[in-house]
Amino acid sequence: MVTISVEIPFGGMRFMSQGPVPRELFRCLAVAAACLVVATGLVAAQPAAPASAIVRMEPPDTNNVYAKDFNPGNIISDANFYNGSAMTAPTVQTFLDAQGVDCTGTLCLKSYRQATVDIPSDTWCSAYTGVASEFASGMIAKVGAACGISQRVLLTLLQKEQRLVTRTDPTQSLLDTATGFSCSDTSDCEVEFAGFFKQLYGAAHRFRSYESGTAYRQGTTVAIRYNPDVACGSAKVTIWNKATSALYNYTPYQPNAEALLPANFFGDGDSCSAYGNRNFWSVYNGWFDSSSIGSVPTVTRISGQDRYDTAVAISLKTYPDGNVPVVYVAAGTNFPDALSAAPAAAALGGPLLLTLPDRLLDPVLAEVKRLNPVRIVVAGGFGSISESAFAQLSALIGQPNVRLNDVTRLNGIDRFETSRLIAQDAYTQLKALDPSKVEVAFVASGANFPDALSAGAVAGAIGAPVILVNGSADTVDAPTAALLHDLDVTKATVVGGPPSISASFSQSLAKLVPIVPISGSDRFDTNLKLNDSAPSTGDTVYLTTGFSFPDALAGAAAAGHGHDALYLAQTTCVPAHAVESILTRHVPVVYPLGGPTTLTNTVSQLISCQ
Repeated sequence: MVTISVEIPFGGMRFMSQGPVPRELFRCLAVAAACLVVATGLVAAQPAAPASAIVRMEPPDTNNVYAKDFNPGNIISDANFYNGSAMTAPTVQTFLDAQGVDCTGTLCLKSYRQATVDIPSDTWCSAYTGVASEFASGMIAKVGAACGISQRVLLTLLQKEQRLVTRTDPTQSLLDTATGFSCSDTSDCEVEFAGFFKQLYGAAHRFRSYESGTAYRQGTTVAIRYNPDVACGSAKVTIWNKATSALYNYTPYQPNAEALLPANFFGDGDSCSAYGNRNFWSVYNGWFDSSSIGSVPTVTRISGQDRYDTAVAISLKTYPDGNVPVVYVAAGTNFPDALSAAPAAAALGGPLLLTLPDRLLDPVLAEVKRLNPVRIVVAGGFGSISESAFAQLSALIGQPNVRLNDVTRLNGIDRFETSRLIAQDAYTQLKALDPSKVEVAFVASGANFPDALSAGAVAGAIGAPVILVNGSADTVDAPTAALLHDLDVTKATVVGGPPSISASFSQSLAKLVPIVPISGSDRFDTNLKLNDSAPSTGDTVYLTTGFSFPDALAGAAAAGHGHDALYLAQTTCVPAHAVESILTRHVPVVYPLGGPTTLTNTVSQLISCQ
């Protein structure tokens, strides 16, 4: 057992603050749904309780507690967990009176009193002044204040461990093991720490001491078991915060799929189910405000009815005041033309909007009018954006209160020439404003979208173009070489390795300018390495699917403009290392892009892929 070198005189004994060891398994593992309420303090030796014995937590409103909202990586926010002034002694007493209304006798938590002792301050808790006969409500309030642990958390812990807040048949034995502190799943609780006050203070102090530990550390991905039985398996969880880390250090198990089924959420799962952290979450959310309030980051979806509405929604969020210098418009049905347009739009301070090839959709036209740009750039030829759609945009010139004076179409004989034309147009303007601009260019394959799309946000943030190339070729084509020369590019970031970009192509490019190759094992890994290669300075992260391009195109333009990062996600989860990278950025908000069929609710919860 690892121990922290802190000893506390505690009622005549030396209280050792112990490190993150899986001792606190506490009656809520593979037994009845909430807590096995027995006098012995044993867990593993007890059979599963029958259905009639299931403790259903009795929160005031289970209708607002949904299994789908449980996030194993963010059980409770730091703001909620470490709020030592959440409740005063009178408000705790009022709460206990209401929850224990049917309990009679001096052992009821609402009536329970005992002598408490003086405890000096240490690294984790301030001094505690004992009282000859102190109510449980006073102990809960004062311990929470001394150790900086929310009184709501302590009440939840008392309920999920022994159901002491609502039960009508409390015993001294249950009070003596109130929080499961120093209680093993294979033996009796340690007698030295028996007693309600010792249990309460010990748990609060232990929660705080976990901050110095390394197990289940914030921002790391850990395989957390479903049960003490290794055969029951585990799943990777990325720990959002210190509070969730503390809960796993205290009870190192997560609920399995059976325990999270809606029909089982307030009852039993299967023989491999553990319930401690599930029940902590359900009790807290049933009694109090959402446990995730104050979580960093908050996660807010940006979406519309389709890809076109989503691009408009992204534009509204990014440019709420309108009056932008430029708007880029590209077809939402194909990706090549828009891949280079996204970083160009970001660099020049405008959004990328998508539309159908044959016409400008009404919401898109309305957004163009709201943005009131000076210039519109249409990316692609007549097959991408029709003449009639182009005419709709051109018709805005000269209208009252409209600043628009130019609508330009940039299209080449193929996707590669179109990409070069977009880069030449945008970055020549940038260099005219600041000759030091465009020192770097990103080079990516035009055969598929993931690598170039990931590069778009990073490139846009630093004012660099994304140039599409035929990566299967043996050498750099002359027009691309000429563009790099014309833009005075001094370094090229080659995104993607073979087969996207052949080794011979990279070697040919290296003869023109120094190259920095960035590639990963797949599109998600390449995206992660791109983001880590150029840490953003913005206060936002965007999440987009790695399997289709439309939402990501508009998102790349927005992310680049805000110097924000854009991460690729799978449909139902986020790659674990991407979640870690996102959390280490400490941004206040994450925006998943697109509807729930594109990115499910589990992506919004930053659930790690297995």
